[in-house]
Amino acid sequence: MPVIALTGNPVRMENNRTVNSRRQSQSGLSFLSVLLALLIIGLLYFWIGGPGLSTAVPQASERSTVKKSGNLLACQMNRRAIEKELMTWSVTHPGERPTIEKLRAGGVYVPACPDGGKLSIRDGKVICSVHSPHSDSR
Repeated sequence: MPVIALTGNPVRMENNRTVNSRRQSQSGLSFLSVLLALLIIGLLYFWIGGPGLSTAVPQASERSTVKKSGNLLACQMNRRAIEKELMTWSVTHPGERPTIEKLRAGGVYVPACPDGGKLSIRDGKVICSVHSPHSDSR
């Protein structure tokens, strides 16, 4: 004989086990849902910026350090490229003292320092006012 359970679905009442196991599986499913939701919230908390355990998103101080290192490397590479152009320019302009302005006027592409440093040429080396060591003491 069909019996209506709490969910409104007809359930055959052969034994109490059928009704009880269905109730247990529903409560187990809701427990797993809550557990999964807490797990996701916890992972998001630590991924976005939990208390020192975050490695996926760099903190502001780490980002600024990476940016400074990148700008230093870019400036060094720019200065090396200018020094190579300086050698070519010196061959075509013998005896003339090179300056950044003369290189630009001669059609040489002179990239700028990414941090806005002023470039100059001293003793055949390109010096940056921001990134070159001892740039102001020479």
